[in-house]
Amino acid sequence: MIYELLSKLSKQGIKVKLSHEDLAVDAPKGTLTSDLIHEIKRHKAPLMEYLKNKKGKSATLKKAEKKEFYSLSAAQKRMFFINELDRSNLSYNMITTMPVDDQFDTERVEEIMTGIIQRHECLRTSFKVTCGEPRQFIHEEVEFKIQKVHAKGAKLAEVVHTHSTF
Repeated sequence: MIYELLSKLSKQGIKVKLSHEDLAVDAPKGTLTSDLIHEIKRHKAPLMEYLKNKKGKSATLKKAEKKEFYSLSAAQKRMFFINELDRSNLSYNMITTMPVDDQFDTERVEEIMTGIIQRHECLRTSFKVTCGEPRQFIHEEVEFKIQKVHAKGAKLAEVVHTHSTF
């Protein structure tokens, strides 16, 4: 029953945690109905017991110590060398173009994407060979800009092809 309750709460963005030997509930405005409050109170003891047992067994990743560069995993090395063999092969890149109208808010999308990039190190990581070894470098900041190209008809196909290759 506890798993079902936690799943129901999670789907609504409601978080339950231990705080100073008591149960703390963090919920988006309007999601915590009186029925849910009653259900949480009714299962308070088993919820607390579950959270106490779960404490310290979290699956969250710990941040790696900050270094100038990092070694590649075996899988990253394979992908790096496959890419080096044929730099024109874009199999592992997901390039896309999309038609937009004049209402498209380029600045807002760039702001949102920059925020996502800032939160995820893998989106700020580049690879290069130093001292004969491929290494990964995590950059503090990466510029993200949307390139707008105005084209129609046959010119559109040409633009898509041109911007789908490096």
